[in-house]
Amino acid sequence: MIEFEKVSCMKILHINTVCGYGSTGNIAVEIAEYTRIAGHEAYVAFAHNGTKYAHGIKFGSTIEQKLYAIFARLTGMQGLFGYRSTIQLIAIIDKISPDIVHIHNIHGNTLYFPWLFNYLKQKKLKVIWTLHDCWSFTGGCSHFTRYGCFKFQKECNYPCSSYRSWLPFGKAKRLNTVYNKKRDAFTSIDKDKLKIVTVSSWLNKTVKHSFLKKYEISTIYNWINTDIFQYRYDKTTFVKYNLDPNKKYLVSVSALWSDTGTTKLNDALRLVAILPEEYQILIIGNLETSRTLPANMTYIPYVNGALELSKLYSIAFAYVNFSIEDTFGKVIAEAMACGTPTVVFDSTACGEVVGDVGIKVPSHDVQAILDALTIIGQTGKEAYIQTSIDYVRSNFAPMVSLSKYLDIYNSFL
Repeated sequence: MIEFEKVSCMKILHINTVCGYGSTGNIAVEIAEYTRIAGHEAYVAFAHNGTKYAHGIKFGSTIEQKLYAIFARLTGMQGLFGYRSTIQLIAIIDKISPDIVHIHNIHGNTLYFPWLFNYLKQKKLKVIWTLHDCWSFTGGCSHFTRYGCFKFQKECNYPCSSYRSWLPFGKAKRLNTVYNKKRDAFTSIDKDKLKIVTVSSWLNKTVKHSFLKKYEISTIYNWINTDIFQYRYDKTTFVKYNLDPNKKYLVSVSALWSDTGTTKLNDALRLVAILPEEYQILIIGNLETSRTLPANMTYIPYVNGALELSKLYSIAFAYVNFSIEDTFGKVIAEAMACGTPTVVFDSTACGEVVGDVGIKVPSHDVQAILDALTIIGQTGKEAYIQTSIDYVRSNFAPMVSLSKYLDIYNSFL
């Protein structure tokens, strides 16, 4: 039974693109529910699709969002078309009259952000903003590491090395306009009215080099539900997914495996080319490629639920993370919670997540991955199981992170 200190009731309104699904949608709901258990009111205002969450409040419409997305892609002015949706959201805020507005992701072509932040400023509302990526302080990209671009530290402008990945119709010369509008809007809130939360120390340090550096910035890790993600080795998993039980599976999960916009698939294929025969790479997620996958690479497009995913993590010889751009890397922590040895590129927050328990190698160095797998084989997977589980339960326990959010709320009042 969770016991909370007796405090006066607060009203918290979360704002996110989605509610109750996806990474940020689940995070918003879980914080809201924890807050309610603690005796407060909490709601989640969202724009995309529907929700089963009883305290979710939708604003905007699907038709509007599609139009805004088209306009944004044609002009490069993302976040500068959601007029009607923003008016609806402001009406929701007025009706609820929250003590704190907790912003998560707002870059799904849903809002005209200058209006929202001007409203928050004029009403002198207290704002928590959890940053899950880098969109809030760049001209438009959510990540920049792949391109080695650090223009955001002074001013995003043309030419831009990354815009083709998210702005296919050009208009890159408007990146400077978007950057300046973000800077003007996001820094208009009084210093004592906005607190920023990052999901990793790496992102915390990065934000401190941006125009948001004047605000108080703290770090609260995302959390792992260890009631679901735990060691679940089950021989029937091999049968269900037509896997060879004699192979050493290297599992890797990504929302997208593609020839463009990411280096993950290319690095996975480079590793496959040098793997000894006993290994098999198992990639999970949406695959967009014209290339034929080699025999020692297996692809599962969709896994039905977290429980099934935990079983796949558990049968793996190792979890290999091919991303070089993670602000937290939740799939890495999920695999560790299932007792799976992890190998990650030591880039952005990936190395931070595995700590001293996982193995970190230089970005794109597939030979170093193979060397790490050799170390795991020599040590034995069994030596990593309990150590990995204990590490996740110590560092990414839900109650630890959720209670930190409640502490920030209380400190704001």
